Amino acid sequence: SCFQTYGLFDTQWTYAADHAWFMLAKRKGLSFEACPEILLKKHLHGKNLSLHQQAYRKEVFALLKKYSD
Repeated sequence: SCFQTYGLFDTQWTYAADHAWFMLAKRKGLSFEACPEILLKKHLHGKNLSLHQQAYRKEVFALLKKYSD
């Protein structure tokens, strides 16, 4: 229901699509809470996009610049 209400991930972002979605959903009124339990364990391997730290940081900074007030 969140995706129906707040939209899907923006495919213009390769590394920061999740950040973009959360930022825009928050602007549209979605509220968040922290969960104290571990819900996911991430397996790192050579094809993880998150291992490309320089490209990831560059995209996150571009996202912040685009949506900063």
